[in-house]
Amino acid sequence: MTDWQRSANPWRQGHLLDNDAITSLEICRAEQLDQTVVMVISQDCDLTQSPMQEPLVEIVTGRIIEKEDGNNTNAKTARKLHLLVESDDGHLWVEFIATNKSAVDKQ
Repeated sequence: MTDWQRSANPWRQGHLLDNDAITSLEICRAEQLDQTVVMVISQDCDLTQSPMQEPLVEIVTGRIIEKEDGNNTNAKTARKLHLLVESDDGHLWVEFIATNKSAVDKQ
C-alpha cells in the first residue's frame, strides 16, 4: 500500500491554485498575478500516485478575460477554452490556451 494517499493531496483535476502556490512555483511574474489563473489538469488517479511513480503535476495557465467568446466555450475548439470559474470574488471568465500547459514537481 502506498503512503501517498488521496487525503494527503488537496489538489484534484480542475483545482485552481491560489496566489501563494502560483508565486511559490514561479508560474508568472508578480505584476501578472492578479490576471493569472492556474488549473490542475492531471487526472486524479495520477495525483494520488506516489511521486516516485508520477513525479509531476500537469497545469495549464490562463488569464482572466472580460467576456467569453461563444466560439471558445464548451470545448468547441481544441486550442482555446473560455471557461466560467467560481472564485472568492464571484464568477470570472478565464481563457486557457492548450499550449500554455506545463508540469511542476509534485513534491
